[in-house]
Amino acid sequence: MHAPFGRVERPGTLRRIQRTTEGLPLILASAQTDLLAVVRRRGRFPTPGILQRTSDLKRGPITREVQCYLHARPQHELRVVSHMGMRADESPRRAK
Repeated sequence: MHAPFGRVERPGTLRRIQRTTEGLPLILASAQTDLLAVVRRRGRFPTPGILQRTSDLKRGPITREVQCYLHARPQHELRVVSHMGMRADESPRRAK
C-alpha cells in the first residue's frame, strides 16, 4: 500500500515499490488533497518547525485502505503488519 503525494510524487517511486514488493498487489491510498494543495492553503512549504499534515496525506489514507482491505477479507481476522518508511536522509533530525 502506498499513499502517493499526487502531482509532486517523486519520479520512479511506484516502480521502486513494485520492484521491492516482488509482484504483490499495490494498493494506492490517495488522499482527498495533495501536497501542493496543502502548501497553497498554508502559504508555505514544510520546514522542520512547520511540518505538513502527514496524518492527512499518508497515515489517514493508508489506515482507511487497510480497514477496507481487512473487512473484505475476514480470513485475516483483522490483523495486519504495517510498516511506514521514513526517509532518514531528509534531515539530521529525522535520521535520529
